[in-house]
Amino acid sequence: MKKIILFVFIFFAVLVGKAQSNFDILYNQGVQQQKKGLYYKAIKSYNAAILYTSDKTKKEKAKTKIDFCAKKLEGLRTTAENALKTAKVEKQKAIEAQQEAEQERQKAEDALKIAEQERQKAEDALKIAEQEKLKAEIALNRAKVMQAKVETAMFDKAVKERNDRWQGYVQMWNAEEERNEILATIDSLDLRNNKLLCVPEEVLECPNLKFIDLRQNKDIDWKGAEKILQKLGENVDVYISIENIDSVPKHLQSKITGIELLNVKLKEIPENILRQKQLKYLKINAKISKLSPEIENLTNLTKLDLEYSQLKELPKEIGKLSSLKELNLARNQLKHLPVEIGNLKKLEKLYLSKNQLKRLPNEIGGLKSLKELDLRSNKLKKLPREIGNLWDLEILRLTQNQLDELPKTIGRLRSLMLLSLSENQIEKLPYEIFKLNKLEKVFLGGNKIEKLPTSMAKFNNLKVLYLKGLPLERKSFTEFLKICNRNKTVQITDNQSKWNNDNNEYVRIIIDKIEFEWKKYKFKD
Repeated sequence: MKKIILFVFIFFAVLVGKAQSNFDILYNQGVQQQKKGLYYKAIKSYNAAILYTSDKTKKEKAKTKIDFCAKKLEGLRTTAENALKTAKVEKQKAIEAQQEAEQERQKAEDALKIAEQERQKAEDALKIAEQEKLKAEIALNRAKVMQAKVETAMFDKAVKERNDRWQGYVQMWNAEEERNEILATIDSLDLRNNKLLCVPEEVLECPNLKFIDLRQNKDIDWKGAEKILQKLGENVDVYISIENIDSVPKHLQSKITGIELLNVKLKEIPENILRQKQLKYLKINAKISKLSPEIENLTNLTKLDLEYSQLKELPKEIGKLSSLKELNLARNQLKHLPVEIGNLKKLEKLYLSKNQLKRLPNEIGGLKSLKELDLRSNKLKKLPREIGNLWDLEILRLTQNQLDELPKTIGRLRSLMLLSLSENQIEKLPYEIFKLNKLEKVFLGGNKIEKLPTSMAKFNNLKVLYLKGLPLERKSFTEFLKICNRNKTVQITDNQSKWNNDNNEYVRIIIDKIEFEWKKYKFKD
């Protein structure tokens, strides 16, 4: 009996194992068919696999696959229906396109006829164009001749400014000896702002030419001017106005020693400019906000003009421009100057008006060659004692600052001819002011000065004394006028337009309009 039970158990186990094996085979077959997109066959395989198992999990697994495949089949059916609709639409479009094509064919035939007519017109127009081209060439040649005449006229004007004997290049054609003699005296030519398109060839006939100014001729064809520039001597300085140095052929750039950069969109000086070590003059017409330390490369610069920029500071490398004679930094936003500014031993003119300077470095006294210093419209409250070391200074402008006194060392400026101190807060001038006996023009208006030093009245060279807005004491001022009148005739006026006075016998004193009691002076309204 036990043997029979064991046999039955084994028989059913074999049947179950075989059923399990059939499920896996059919299920995996369905998976492979599903991967190939054979969703209908995959559903059959999954359904068949379900018949071979009683395991609910496996049945659910197979049913999930069946549902997925059914959805895919539904999607394919929908896609097919849509494709069929699309095909019908496309067929209709094709029919319509064929009809349109026929219409276009007809239009093309009509257009061909029109094109033939237009071709004939074009041939006629071509003949006319050839005639117009010939006329244009003639006009161009005439224009070149006229431009050459303009260039010659501008050359004549520049030479005439240098030598009155010059009658004109054409007029002196037959007077070769005199012409060459005059041209040999010409060492510089001012050809600025003449709307030149090319450099006049006549400049090559000035054997001793050292400088030619071509600024404000922004339309010059530098490639066209190549031959002329190449023939200029090695020591001839050429100043030009351009937007980009690359507009000048590279092999000619070394000939250019002065550049006015016209590109107003610049934020800083381009690197290709900072590489032009031969430059003696550089002007930037743009609101640059930064000055690169590479400015130190331009050691041959004698004039640097950065007016109307937006500089807030200067790099210390500015002090390495050892050849610099003129530095224009007016109308920027500078709050201080680097101490290295004192290294510019050859500097003669320094313009710093309309910045935000509160103080000057002591090293300013190192500018031994300085002749003009413009510090108008800043926020200066004091001047360093070292200002007195500027022995060659002739012009000092300090209008519209916050100065309440001057250092005693101001008396060392023995070369000073113009001193402008208007619109400060000065109450008293230092005694040492009497040493400035070369002063010709003094502007003191808008301060708090009540008494003028009598020593100033003895200045032999004084021509203009501006006192508008001063709270002067009448008695002391009367005494000042008497002393002043001993040397010169005093002219009192409130007319600012008459500041200039070249007559050394007169001194013009400009004050607020009041009633004068002094009869012996010459007064002007």
